[in-house]
Amino acid sequence: MRGILGRKVGMTQLFDKSGAVVPVTIIEAGPCYVTQVKTAETDGYNAVQIGYEEVVERKLTKGQRGISLEYPDSNALAAVRVEEQKKAAAILGVHKIVFFDYQDGYLVPDLEIRRAVTRLIRSVRPDIVVSCDPHNYFGSETYLNHPDHPAAGQIVVDAVFPAVSNPSFFPELIDEGFPATRVSELWLSLPSQANVVLDVTEPVSYTHLTLPTIYSV
Repeated sequence: MRGILGRKVGMTQLFDKSGAVVPVTIIEAGPCYVTQVKTAETDGYNAVQIGYEEVVERKLTKGQRGISLEYPDSNALAAVRVEEQKKAAAILGVHKIVFFDYQDGYLVPDLEIRRAVTRLIRSVRPDIVVSCDPHNYFGSETYLNHPDHPAAGQIVVDAVFPAVSNPSFFPELIDEGFPATRVSELWLSLPSQANVVLDVTEPVSYTHLTLPTIYSV
């Protein structure tokens, strides 16, 4: 079977030679990326798994305050973090990554940053948004979460609902060309109470990569 994934973007109509109206569905096809290849030798059958649309990654900060003996300068560390994220994103097939450049460790879920994230989501119009769980302050009995992580989650959650889908929130964004849209799913990583667990061991296998290649993701 041959085919390509697409998304319905609208309806229109055409007229044939006799003048009859012909309804037409407009489909935006692709991009479709090959995410996994199954073979009879290793999996018992042949198949290709594809993903639809491009993943857009955004970082609110550059993590420049995680200094160490190796990287005592925060500006130098920020440059390292940027390169790490670019290389990690490339491994995952993400070709578009942008940094908001808010200060690491000082992230606060205020209206200014909620507006910025709302603008971003409305511009990309994603089906799925992934962020942090805003309630995850304690990863375990011996681990205290970085304050930026739950703050980032709170910012994204507050943007996804109700700001992204409600045109009365930040109406100036409509004048900028970013009308309200709707996100189908919101995924929160490392939640305090998980309701979905995805086993990605098989489709996401990077055992052939060395640590110097991956860096610290």
